[in-house]
Amino acid sequence: DKLNPDFALLEKILARRSEALTSAIEASSKREGGAGQHKLDDLRPSQQVNAVTHGWKLSYLYESRLTKKQREFVDAKMNQPMRLKGAAGTGKTLAMVAKLLYEAGALKKGGKQYRFLFVTHNASAAELAKDYANSLDEADLMLPLDQDQSIHVDTLLGLAIRDLSDDLGDLQPISNDAHEGKRLQLILLSDVVSDYAKGPWITRKKAASSHIQEAMKAPKSSGAHEEFCWDLMNEIACVLDAEGVRDSKAKRDSYVSEKRRTRSGMQLDAGPDREIILDLYDRYRARLRREGMISVDQLIADYLGFLDSFRWDARRGRLGYDAIFVDEYHLFSPLERAAFPSLIRDVDGPFPILIMALDPRQSPRAAFLDAAFESEGASAPLKRGQAANLK
Repeated sequence: DKLNPDFALLEKILARRSEALTSAIEASSKREGGAGQHKLDDLRPSQQVNAVTHGWKLSYLYESRLTKKQREFVDAKMNQPMRLKGAAGTGKTLAMVAKLLYEAGALKKGGKQYRFLFVTHNASAAELAKDYANSLDEADLMLPLDQDQSIHVDTLLGLAIRDLSDDLGDLQPISNDAHEGKRLQLILLSDVVSDYAKGPWITRKKAASSHIQEAMKAPKSSGAHEEFCWDLMNEIACVLDAEGVRDSKAKRDSYVSEKRRTRSGMQLDAGPDREIILDLYDRYRARLRREGMISVDQLIADYLGFLDSFRWDARRGRLGYDAIFVDEYHLFSPLERAAFPSLIRDVDGPFPILIMALDPRQSPRAAFLDAAFESEGASAPLKRGQAANLK
């Protein structure tokens, strides 16, 4: 009889009961472990929120805002490589940052050491991850107070430029951002292919396969030309640069005659087709040298050499990472992915602890070609070709 219920509040709560029921998650303090594969469901529009603008902290996000699938990923034991799959808008980056802070917080609370790297492909994604992490951080995990308890957010290209800065001297990277660098490389290769088609190609044409002939006669604005430039860029990065072909006669002869091909290389017939690729490779490198520049892919190839050096071996236990969180893993080339295991400091571990977020539906080919050939202006003279050719 002495109670005075707040019926206005009750009505307000009941008015939102549908929203509460649809967003409820199963709360559990028990960590789940084992599975290295996690797939996120599509989020409803109301769930596509920005943790930075809302000012949420990790504890609130973990208890109240993560979906069931995101929560399962954060709770999973980090004792093996993990893949987080989901389409754009499913909250992969937010879940990755939440797990990064969750794991670091648990280790810091237990007085254990951790050196975590959160790596992205381009600078804007790295800045977004930093914003998420700084906003969610409620235990000063993002403050670089201790070398043995630290979180580093960067791009792979940023790491390469930092560690190779003394060796670069007066050389200028084609770009400090990997996305921009790939775009400029594609534009440069397009010019090289077009110039080659007007000159030396005439002496090579008859011996070339029909596939190469079709690619070389394709107009500069066509999808066939753009795809050939993409394949050529990856052939250069993952085969020619990676294997140090350059001016070594023995390696060049082996490249021309070798019948076995890596999965990451172009499908090329041995002989004349490979000689044409070497012609284009030489002209591409010459253009970069004249400009006093080094391409993104060349820089990564040099970085892999650094990671295989005695210099890095001596520092690895001190400066390597206990776990690497790779956002948008699908955008990294095979050459770039090869750097991750070498950045882990535990050389005796059964496997590197890599936590990878990827979108199986997104094609890096389409993403980079769109970025390169849809641009207009003096810095990006090429226009997009036929989109249907890239489907």
